[in-house]
Amino acid sequence: MKKFNFKLETPLKVKKITEKIHKQKLAEAILIKLKEEDRLNNLLQTDSKIKGELESSLSDSVKVMDLSLFNTYIDDLNSSIKSQKIVVDNAVAVYNHSRVSFIEIKKERQVFEKIKEKRFRDYLKQVNLEEQKNSDESAATRHIFREERT
Repeated sequence: MKKFNFKLETPLKVKKITEKIHKQKLAEAILIKLKEEDRLNNLLQTDSKIKGELESSLSDSVKVMDLSLFNTYIDDLNSSIKSQKIVVDNAVAVYNHSRVSFIEIKKERQVFEKIKEKRFRDYLKQVNLEEQKNSDESAATRHIFREERT
C-alpha cells in the first residue's frame, strides 16, 4: 500500500509558519506593553514623591519661587502621565489584538492538525484491513493447498 499522504500538508505548514510569526508579534506586543506600563509606574512614583516633597516643604518656610517651580514641574509631570496613559492604552490595544489574532491562527492550525490525525487514523485502519485481508487470503490458500495434498 502507498504511504500516507496528507493533501493539506502545504496549508498546514503555512498555518504553522503564520502561527510562529503571530507568536513573535504577540511577544513583542507583550514587551512593549510591559515597558510602557513600567514607564507609567515610574512617572506615578515620581509624581507621588514630588507631591510628598511639596507637602513637607510647605510645613517649612518656602519661597514663592520654589512653590511656582514645584507647581510647574507637577503640571508637566501630570501632562506626561496623561500622555503615557494614552500610550499604555494603545499598547494594551495592540497586545489584545495580537493575542486574539494569535489565538485564531492557533485554532486554525489545530483544526488542520486534527484533520491530519483523523485521516492518518483512517489510513492506519485501511492498512490494517488490507493486511488482515492478505493474511486471510494466504491462510485460505495454504488451507486449500493442504486439503488438495491429502
